[in-house]
Amino acid sequence: MGALAGAVAITFRKMGLQIWNFPALGVALGFTSALAIYLIMLVCSPKLRKEFFIRPGDFPIFVAGGLSLSFGWLCIFYALSHGPVVVVAPLNALHPLVVLVLSAIFLKDTERISGLTILGCVSVLSGVVLITVF
Repeated sequence: MGALAGAVAITFRKMGLQIWNFPALGVALGFTSALAIYLIMLVCSPKLRKEFFIRPGDFPIFVAGGLSLSFGWLCIFYALSHGPVVVVAPLNALHPLVVLVLSAIFLKDTERISGLTILGCVSVLSGVVLITVF
């Protein structure tokens, strides 16, 4: 279901950029929509509301993650505005490889990277190379 939702979303993004080629607005609309959905979930779920808590010391990490995510989305939208979706989508699928490297560096005490995980990342990378080259 996640793959289907992602495929539909990136196709709609490309269609939107063909109508109005303003990637920054697309990113702003995407994040505003996501924020609205999260707020609705928070308001409608007493359990989620009860468990929602961010310690003050964690706030800078969330801000850094949000800024990184925003920059990544902006790059994706600009790539979609200049390239075909069938090339941009697979290139975007390279993020597991980057996550693998960053996890090994920053989360070495909490995350275990197995051989199957590495094999999965290599297969994604191989697929992206094949789609991009051919």
